[in-house]
Amino acid sequence: MDDHTTLSQLEELADKLGIPIRYEKIKDELTGAGGPCRIEGKYILIIHSNATVKEKMRIMIEGLRK
Repeated sequence: MDDHTTLSQLEELADKLGIPIRYEKIKDELTGAGGPCRIEGKYILIIHSNATVKEKMRIMIEGLRK
């Protein structure tokens, strides 16, 4: 299975769990490629839109674990 397929499956899992994923451009002064957060009491995953596929997968796996 290639990385793009794995990423797609992780996105589907997050959707089934009711966890929205937002791909956003993260400002340069912030560190990291994203992660889980709460906005208005709702849990979401924010991922830098320029992150590599492997970084996106890592962030999703860590976020879904929590």
